[in-house]
Amino acid sequence: MTSYHSKRKRFAEEDSSRSKRSFKDLIRSRNHGDRCLSGDSREVLHQAVFQLVSLNQDTQAVISEALDRPHGTVSAEVRQGGEDNVVLPAVLKSLGQLESPADQSVPLLMSEKCVQRLLHCTGQVGDSKGDPSRTVQDKNDNLPTCVQTIQQLLRDDRLQPRHLTSLLIKEDVLPPELLWCLHCEDIMGLATYVSSKMTEPQFVKKFSSKLYELCEHKNSENTKSDPKRRQAAISGILSFLINSGFPEKKDKEVVFRKVSAAVLDDVMRGLVDRDGEEQQLVAFVGLTYIEDSLNQVSFKKFCTHSLSLLMSHRPSLKVSQAFKQQTQWKSAKVSEKISDLYKQLFLPFESREIMEVLQRILERQEVNWQTVLSFIATFLVCFPDAPKLLQGHIHSLLSDGLENADMESTIIAFLLARQSCLEGLHVFPHYQDWFQQTFGDANRSPASSKKSFSFFMKFLTNIVPYESAPHLKVHILRPPHVPPKCRPFLAEYITLAKTRLTDLKESCEISGGIYDNSIGITTTSNSSSKEVDPVEADIERSLTAFQATGKVPTTVMEASIFRKPYFVGRYLRSLLKPRHLPDRPDIRMKMIASLRKADKIPASMYTKYQEACRTESRQLLEGVFDADSQDDVMQDAMLAPLEQLRFRLQQLHNAVVSTEVQNKPTGQRVSEVISVISDKLEALLKTGGNMRTDEAPAGVTINPDKPDIAPLHLQIVDCLLNAICRTVTADLGSRCPVMTWLLELVKMASQHSTLHAPVIQRVALLLLKEGSTLNHQHMTGLSALVCHLSSLQHLFGPVTAHNCHQQGDNSGRLVDVLVHHFPLRTGDQLLSTLQFCTNYLEYSFLGFKKSDTKSSEEEPTAVIPSELVKMFCLLCWRLLPSTRTMVTLDSQHASAYTVFSSDKYQQLLGQSQVSFEDWVRRELDVNPDQDCLPYCLRQDYFSWAVYGHFLASTDRHTDVATVCSVLLDALVNKHKQAVCMLDKPQCGRCTGGDNSSRDSSPEILSLLQMLVQHLPPCSQPWLVSHLDSVTGSGEDAGKVSCQTAVISFTRLVGQLPAYLWVVNTLTDTPTSQHVAAFVNTLEQSLALYVSESSYLPCPLTLHITQCVLTLKSCGAEDGLLHNLILHPLLAVSVLVHWTTITSVLHASGAKGDNFLFATYFNTMAWAEKCIETQTFCPCVPPPWLCGAALFSLGLRHHGNMHAVTGLLSKSCVDQEMLAAYCELSLLSLAAAYTHTELEKQYLTDARMSLTSIIATHHHVLVALADKDLLETRVASHSARTFRKTALVQCVAEMKLSDACHTFGASPSTLTSVMHTYSQVCRQFEDTVRNQSISLLQLSKCAQFLKNVLNSVSLESLQSVDQNELSSAGPDFQHLVLSRLAAGR
Repeated sequence: MTSYHSKRKRFAEEDSSRSKRSFKDLIRSRNHGDRCLSGDSREVLHQAVFQLVSLNQDTQAVISEALDRPHGTVSAEVRQGGEDNVVLPAVLKSLGQLESPADQSVPLLMSEKCVQRLLHCTGQVGDSKGDPSRTVQDKNDNLPTCVQTIQQLLRDDRLQPRHLTSLLIKEDVLPPELLWCLHCEDIMGLATYVSSKMTEPQFVKKFSSKLYELCEHKNSENTKSDPKRRQAAISGILSFLINSGFPEKKDKEVVFRKVSAAVLDDVMRGLVDRDGEEQQLVAFVGLTYIEDSLNQVSFKKFCTHSLSLLMSHRPSLKVSQAFKQQTQWKSAKVSEKISDLYKQLFLPFESREIMEVLQRILERQEVNWQTVLSFIATFLVCFPDAPKLLQGHIHSLLSDGLENADMESTIIAFLLARQSCLEGLHVFPHYQDWFQQTFGDANRSPASSKKSFSFFMKFLTNIVPYESAPHLKVHILRPPHVPPKCRPFLAEYITLAKTRLTDLKESCEISGGIYDNSIGITTTSNSSSKEVDPVEADIERSLTAFQATGKVPTTVMEASIFRKPYFVGRYLRSLLKPRHLPDRPDIRMKMIASLRKADKIPASMYTKYQEACRTESRQLLEGVFDADSQDDVMQDAMLAPLEQLRFRLQQLHNAVVSTEVQNKPTGQRVSEVISVISDKLEALLKTGGNMRTDEAPAGVTINPDKPDIAPLHLQIVDCLLNAICRTVTADLGSRCPVMTWLLELVKMASQHSTLHAPVIQRVALLLLKEGSTLNHQHMTGLSALVCHLSSLQHLFGPVTAHNCHQQGDNSGRLVDVLVHHFPLRTGDQLLSTLQFCTNYLEYSFLGFKKSDTKSSEEEPTAVIPSELVKMFCLLCWRLLPSTRTMVTLDSQHASAYTVFSSDKYQQLLGQSQVSFEDWVRRELDVNPDQDCLPYCLRQDYFSWAVYGHFLASTDRHTDVATVCSVLLDALVNKHKQAVCMLDKPQCGRCTGGDNSSRDSSPEILSLLQMLVQHLPPCSQPWLVSHLDSVTGSGEDAGKVSCQTAVISFTRLVGQLPAYLWVVNTLTDTPTSQHVAAFVNTLEQSLALYVSESSYLPCPLTLHITQCVLTLKSCGAEDGLLHNLILHPLLAVSVLVHWTTITSVLHASGAKGDNFLFATYFNTMAWAEKCIETQTFCPCVPPPWLCGAALFSLGLRHHGNMHAVTGLLSKSCVDQEMLAAYCELSLLSLAAAYTHTELEKQYLTDARMSLTSIIATHHHVLVALADKDLLETRVASHSARTFRKTALVQCVAEMKLSDACHTFGASPSTLTSVMHTYSQVCRQFEDTVRNQSISLLQLSKCAQFLKNVLNSVSLESLQSVDQNELSSAGPDFQHLVLSRLAAGR
């Protein structure tokens, strides 16, 4: 009993709990119960359940509950198990089993409920339950489940297909997503739906509206759906409509075909009509994905029809408006939505086919010019051969239009041409160039006949009211070719055009300035354009002319008088543009100073200019590149102008690097992005469309030590350089480098003349000053950029480098200037230059075309200059030991080795032989303290270069003498440069970026010292021959450069073996020919350039003395050496430096009994004894040597001067000795005019001594004036030049009484003095020579001579030559004639 009650109680509880369970729980536990029952029991249970449901359940409620199950309320676990896909069909199937054969209401009810559920999922009907938690997103997510359920029911024949289709068709317009789902699941095809609805009046409009709405992104929740499903729906429906509306064969019903096409047309019109609204187009991106699924014939028909539709849609724009508004339809300014649409319509066509379509459209229908011209702009930047095709079509239109007087064809041609010109030089020529090329040549001009030319002028006349000023200027300044008897037509048009320019307040002058320059084209409207100053070309030409002549050009001076408003209002305003002024005045500053001095610049304007320049002064910018922030990419319209430029440069990078994007027609095209970049540069630089297009740009001057770049320009240039470097590196690293994009970008940049100087100056600054800090990416990009900047020199103009010493040609292509000015002093600089050369050559070899330059293709330096080839070779030899033997690869510089060993480079190297001079010049610049090679490796490299390469080479005629000459020349030039730059500021090229002035001269000199020991015997000494080549012909006498070279030469020779003056090697026996050659060198070179007045410097005298002693010790003939050592120049030099010479002689063992120097010992002993006793002892021959000894004593000891003067004033003096002393004293006074080394006290004592001797021995004056004693053998060039001047001044310092006595005792002396005075006057008038005597001093001399002529006797006057008096001056002749006439 207890057991029964307990069981009953448990069953009651279970019944109670089951009564509370939902239908869902019952269904879910059905499988549990089945597993507990046998087969018969399970069947009995099923029948009982079906009977229970059929008797107690509302069928309509069950259907609703099954179909209305919200997908969003199911848990994730259940959703993953796919319960809905099993439960719902099972329930609906069970309902079908319950129906009686006579009852057909369930399929109908189920069909109605399915349609309601579909509409509810797409938002067509409201939610009857009003559940706010079920969002639109939830409903849309239930759509696939609902469709799949309906498909299953149809498959099981539980629905009425016709009834279901009729219910769907009864709806107004089904959403495209729903239609596509039904079409894909074979529930209702698109063809069925369109065929059933196409007769409804508003179907096309409503359906196209629904389709267009699906093509837009909106923020409203009502349109939220799965993006993939939406994209699939768009693509599928478009594919269906295209294939149906434009079938390959017209086998479909006409109405059906027209309805499909009409839907597409409405969508297209909607795209154009809503252009400019803030919507992002996603619709026709689908064409890219469905292209493969479309019939190609249908696709072409659709695109052709769409292009025709778009271009003819709303053709309300007049031609006059098109001419005015063309600039707003550049490819860079076309909206992204329309641009993408055009690109997708390009998909099935080649460029030639697009031109044919365009031609048919323009010929057959009225068009919307905005659409046509924006389409042309997009077409140009998307197809590489589009410019050529379009240019040919334009020429054809012009030929037909002008010949047949067809105004429409001519208008079309000009609209197309001007639109093409707006895209930039990288796509199409500038308008002025196109106009000149088309109409400037009689052989090519389509207006070459009188009929066509008159119509052409009529056309231009008709559009004058709508023309912009720059186009009118082109027609005036670059007029077309005029056929015979047609000049009046052109004159009439030019008059009208000038009148129109006057109305526009524009000048019609050439360049608006002084010179005949081509004008830039301003392609913006008058309201938005800001023109670049048109006088910039005038200023550049003026500066060039001023730099060449040092004078303000005549054209500028004339303009300041005859065109003063232009000169002051425009020319000076541009010339006086504020800037940071360099420390050393440049050409611009010098020209401004000259104009200021000529009172051509108003004082107030100049004052404002100075104040503005002071405010512009700033510190030099440091660093390499400004960091670009590219963390996120925002929409272009929301960015600042500079950020917009960075954004577009990133697009260029993506377009170049991504091969996948490049292969897709809808990807960003390189030309298109470059056009947009050009537009952004215009906006940043505020130049509008006024870009410089001069045929001969003025060029750029670079000064890496003092760059002058405005801050804004620096930011723009750094932004460009960063992008170029990044993109070049990525492009070269890809499998298929594009290579051509950089050329297009540089061509585009050439249009912006404002950027010419900043770009080139910045590149030069980075490579020359910051090269060692650049990474691989920067160096690679800059090398490629330099390659194109150099090849396009005709667009940028020549590059000129400013440095403190002008060596060679500093003007030309950028790469030539850079190679000439690369600092190669430190190890870092050598390595960075090697990297630049490597990258430059790699880029050139990889894909740079020589045809891009204006040089001949056969010219080896069209892209790669020979100097760069040589420099790269020298750097490789130095830094890559493997390149010396070409055996093993240097892993540290693998890329450099690869380039060096390539066939292309070896071919260039064969054409540009590296000479020994090139090697020495480069090595001399290296600072050993900062070299990357240690001392031992550097010596090994020197030995290999000299002995292992240049001397060992069989194809070079290089011997030891030649090598020694090259080394000595290089050292001399280096020494000259150091001397010349002592008092001048040095540029980066001189210092190489370091503060140390040390170079490799000591090591090169050490190398020379070793090599001269291997000189071969020769009849002409190598050293003497080389010195003769340095001095050259006698025409160079007196030139400072020649004198500096000889002085540097002798200083360096002092560190070589002394015997080289006479013989090449000690094994040679000196001959009279050797000695004669050296004597000739003494008189022709050393005396002229090295002698301080009449004697050589002490180091050189010691070196020659050592030479004589060395040859004596080697057994040379005493007679030859004796004649050599007694040469007047050597004799005077030895006596002057006797104190030092004697110490050397004693050290070498040569004493007074030495045959060679005994004469000197005896002569000096005689001279000292005479001075000491003040009496003349017997003279030691030769007498002139005694006079030289007395001169040396007076020169070395000032106290001896009075004793020497007193001794020589005696009457018993030997005349030859006296003359020698006076000659040497006079030469020392003459040399003092240019040499300030002599003490003033000595000069005063020497002048007094000479004056005193002349007063005592008047015959000396005649000898000094007329005879050549020692001058030609010992005198320096300056002493020879100013000898007579010194003589006249000595005479003028005599007492008048002494002078009258001297001239009275010897009347011929007065004639000699007057002759000398006349020669001094002629020398004073010669402006080529240095004026050694001032006008005041010359006047004093003249007055003294007049006093003498007034004081001497009449007999003395009568003996004076009248010709000499007239040469001296008319006042002298008048004075003498007056005295002779008066007889007193």
